[in-house]
Amino acid sequence: MKRQIFLDSSNVEEIEKWGVLGITTGTTSNQMIMMKDGVKASELDAQVKKMCEVSPGTVSVELTSSEASVAEMLSEARRLRAIDEKVVVKVPIIPGSLKSLEVIAGLQKEQIPVNVTVMMTYEQMRIAAEATHGFDDSYISLFWARSLDSRVARLETEDKLLGVDHDINSHPAKIVRATLDLLECNGWQNPKIIIGSIRSVRQAGEALASGAHIVTITPNVLEAMLTDAMTSKTVVDFDQAWLDMGK
Repeated sequence: MKRQIFLDSSNVEEIEKWGVLGITTGTTSNQMIMMKDGVKASELDAQVKKMCEVSPGTVSVELTSSEASVAEMLSEARRLRAIDEKVVVKVPIIPGSLKSLEVIAGLQKEQIPVNVTVMMTYEQMRIAAEATHGFDDSYISLFWARSLDSRVARLETEDKLLGVDHDINSHPAKIVRATLDLLECNGWQNPKIIIGSIRSVRQAGEALASGAHIVTITPNVLEAMLTDAMTSKTVVDFDQAWLDMGK
């Protein structure tokens, strides 16, 4: 199955630029990304429409509040999907509630593609995969850097119901491999695994090599992936060699 890079941004110029260059094949966003990009709540639908116009593929847009009721979430999902057929509705896993699963089930009935998001553990990914494998188009998103943060927090706390953390959750790459094994064993074509929450070039490299179907990367990290000190030195050496040849 093909591996892809998505752009983690709501900036229309960046989405178009990286798409035209042939590097990214889709787009993801969330409320924090849009806030950083200067998008106001009143501008959400218009911004999503602009994003869809330039994105080379799907555009994942998150439901705006985990406090909303199931009916309200489904209504918002319908509105977002009506903006453009490229829209995939992001549904966050909501701890302590079955609301996420109820929304996902409702979206499946209405054939609205879904991206289950904000996941840190294999257990969350497993539940999300079970809930979405029957979709024609579905995704489950693991937060790479936040998963590492979550691991540290889990080791510092005790919860009898959650139990002692295990090796699979010790690194997001292991969570990816375990989830891929589940998809292969069950013969599921969906969901596709998306890796988000990439904070550095090295994390991007690890995630891209993990086997995940998609890694979504912010524009600044994507551009920094071109960087290496020895590459810079070598380019300078070659440029100087050309100048010396003309002497």
